[in-house]
Amino acid sequence: MLVIASSLFGFLIPPIVKDGPAFGLALFFCTQSRKNNDTQILEESQVQDVIENYVPDKYKSVCLVAAYSLLRRSDILALRKQDVDFRGGGITIIQKKSKCSVFIPITDALKSAFETVRIRPLQDDGLWFPDIVPINLSQAVIRSFKKTKIDYGSFHHFRHFGACFFIKQRLTY
Repeated sequence: MLVIASSLFGFLIPPIVKDGPAFGLALFFCTQSRKNNDTQILEESQVQDVIENYVPDKYKSVCLVAAYSLLRRSDILALRKQDVDFRGGGITIIQKKSKCSVFIPITDALKSAFETVRIRPLQDDGLWFPDIVPINLSQAVIRSFKKTKIDYGSFHHFRHFGACFFIKQRLTY
C-alpha cells in the first residue's frame, strides 16, 4: 500500500510494519499539516456526514469514490470502465498530473462507493462520471463542508482522508 501512496504523493514513506516504527511514522504523516494542525485530518464519520447529508445527490458517488480511492479529482473524473477491475481487485490508471501508472486496491469501502453510481458505463472506454463539471463539483463540496462548520474542507481533503484511511486500516497491497 505505501508504495502506492509514495507514488501518489510524490515522496517515499517507509513500508508499514505491524506494530513497528514505520507505522508510527506513517501516522505522523497523517496527523501533520502545513500549519501543524491535526484537526485538518478528517475522521471517517465526518466524511460520511458531509457526503450523506450535505453534498448534492449528483456528486455523492464521485465524493465517495474520492474518499476511498486516493485519486485526484481529474483522475476520478477520467475513470473509464476498463480502469476499474472488480474481479482483479483494483483500479489501474496513469495519473494525469504525474504521468505515473498507479494501482489502487479495491477495498470493501471503495467497492461500496462504486455501487452507489446510478448509471454505469456500458462501453469499456465509457466514463464512470461523464457529466460532472470539475469546478462545479469542487464548489459544491466546499459549500457542503462549510455547512458542517469545517471551513477548510475541499474536494482534495477526501484524498488526504483516503491516505489516512488506508494507513489506519493497515492495508498492505
